[in-house]
Amino acid sequence: MTATHTEEVMNSLLRGEISATETYQQAMAKVHEEPDADELRQIHREHRAAANGLRQHIHGVGAQPDHGSNI
Repeated sequence: MTATHTEEVMNSLLRGEISATETYQQAMAKVHEEPDADELRQIHREHRAAANGLRQHIHGVGAQPDHGSNI
């Protein structure tokens, strides 16, 4: 695997995590304070943390992380 391919794979994973956070934000806007809203918020935090970790890793290998889901 080349560095460029590795960067592409990491950015693909990052875009997936960004997409997940966007989806959970939309869901949370609809459920507000319903009983399962706390679970949605927790899952959203987990995806956000995963995205941030990927961003740090991408920066760590000297690459530029994507900024949006592009979906």
